[in-house]
Amino acid sequence: MKNLIRATCLLIAVSGFAVAAERKDPVDINSVDLTTETQQMSNENRVLDMVWWIPAEFWEAVLRQDSSVPRDQADAMLDVMRPYFLMVVVQADISPFGSFTFIPESSIEEGLELTYTDARGNRSALRILETTNPDFELLLLQLGPILGNAMGNLGQNFNFYAFSAEDKDGNRIASPYEQGTISIRLNAREDAAPTAFDFEAPLDALFVPRMCPNGKPAHISWNFCPWDGSRLPR
Repeated sequence: MKNLIRATCLLIAVSGFAVAAERKDPVDINSVDLTTETQQMSNENRVLDMVWWIPAEFWEAVLRQDSSVPRDQADAMLDVMRPYFLMVVVQADISPFGSFTFIPESSIEEGLELTYTDARGNRSALRILETTNPDFELLLLQLGPILGNAMGNLGQNFNFYAFSAEDKDGNRIASPYEQGTISIRLNAREDAAPTAFDFEAPLDALFVPRMCPNGKPAHISWNFCPWDGSRLPR
């Protein structure tokens, strides 16, 4: 009976919520936790597919916490980055002996499908940008290898795809602070079914944790604590 109550509370907690919790200051965002929430990987049947959603908040957390980057320089970099978000993709086939054959970027890009579903259920297809701000492209050339080097051979084969983070009216698309879902489908392998990943927002790492009565932190998407059903502060 307790398990049923807990499951019911959890279902209520993760559905129909409105986010009004306190946002963390960028200097307090744990970039490891944020990366964990925005990376997904599948490595079944001798294939490896990895996707990494990188919103502007990731760069802001990294830059604000790096004391070697002057504030004005960080501000200028963030002004360039905020109009975009990145999707990093790696796909590889794995031999019976464990070696990797990485799928070419052109094949990945041709088979990549990205959609965003907002809190009202409105779904829209998002397109890879063919051109971006030249300053953004320059920053990506500088920062991309840094991210790749941190993940060894896998990172050396990162493919970066830029998407607009704003619609034609200047409204935010796929905000990590607002309820919504980014769905990505990879169709690079002609003889295999697409690989599918979904990223659910809001992202827990961006918010100050609310605590349940038992002392455990509550996920940002919860309205109720799943352990005792108590309502969480908004």
